[in-house]
Amino acid sequence: MDAAQSTIGRRERKKRETRRALRESALRLFAERGFERTTVADITEAADVAQRTFFLHFCSKEDVLLADAAERDQVFSAALAAQPDDTSPLEAVRSALRALVGEGVLDHEELMLRARLMEEAPSVLARNLEQYTGLEDLISRDAASRLGQDARLDTYPVLLGALTMTALRVAISLWYRRGGTGDLATYVDEALDELSAGLVAPQPT
Repeated sequence: MDAAQSTIGRRERKKRETRRALRESALRLFAERGFERTTVADITEAADVAQRTFFLHFCSKEDVLLADAAERDQVFSAALAAQPDDTSPLEAVRSALRALVGEGVLDHEELMLRARLMEEAPSVLARNLEQYTGLEDLISRDAASRLGQDARLDTYPVLLGALTMTALRVAISLWYRRGGTGDLATYVDEALDELSAGLVAPQPT
């Protein structure tokens, strides 16, 4: 490795370290103070960097919280694409979601924080729903391919994308409200089972 490559390597490592420090500081402050009460200045002070450095790495506080979205999307996309062609669209999505929420993919402590902040801060919920839109489109295209339909014009693929991502959000929310007890994948399965059954109302208790 020549000197130029070594310098670039050090710069990249420094950038990754700074980004990691900013995100770790932000998540800690969000947990302690809440999202709305944490400012960019608070985050940069905790990470010991200038405020302008923050905006070299993130566009907003919401982006800090969802910085791992691209990695999660890749896991889900790969898992969905790996499902056999003869698998039904809903079961293909179920398997892909299981892969996403399985052990070692998501940081459950961070997911608990994100779920809490979605209930506390409207901007976090809005940003999270925006990120879900990309996954909805992915699901719709996969379903349309399996069914020989149009991902934009046919009802089932579009509806499946929207409803399965709603089911995921509901599953995470219930898991959080119940203190993170139990396996998150079980919550996802229960939500998808309700969809598969046609949302038949249970008998009043």
